[in-house]
Amino acid sequence: VAAVKSLPTPFHSRITPLLLDVTSDESLAAAYATVVAVASNGLALLINNAGVLDVGDNDVEDVYAVNFQGVLNTTTTFLPLLCTTTGIASTIINTSSSCGVRFLASLPSETQAQMLSATLTTSGLIELLAVLVYSTPDIYSLTKLGVNMYTLILSRKHNADRLRILAVSPGFTKTDMCKNYDG
Repeated sequence: VAAVKSLPTPFHSRITPLLLDVTSDESLAAAYATVVAVASNGLALLINNAGVLDVGDNDVEDVYAVNFQGVLNTTTTFLPLLCTTTGIASTIINTSSSCGVRFLASLPSETQAQMLSATLTTSGLIELLAVLVYSTPDIYSLTKLGVNMYTLILSRKHNADRLRILAVSPGFTKTDMCKNYDG
């Protein structure tokens, strides 16, 4: 909310900041209702940027719920508004990490092929991740691989819907999440 106030005044009327818990159906429903109330022409941009690192108090389920399932939940919630935007193409930006790419490269070639298959579906991806989730100590990288693959699945599915779907890996960024990270 403070970041919006720091923008030049002409942008204030075009941005509605929302506090959102991507692991809560109630929070997502409230955010959806707010967006519907202010966005009469649909939604032009969704940025999935929530994330936690797998250190400290976060257990496997928490990291998976925020980093991967949160992207699915948020995108699924707002996809109808993104697909009905009038006059412009909408965009989904999923914040990922190069850790996801490195994790894919570390997997057996058969698993890599399954992940990269043009026929992989969201439910198939969830099944593959369920097999891997408890077999790796690097849950953060696994969830970012999931984000990358989900982005690819969505882009294939919606390539004719005037919907751009991207994953960005911004590199190491000094944030509260990483303040104690020494890697």
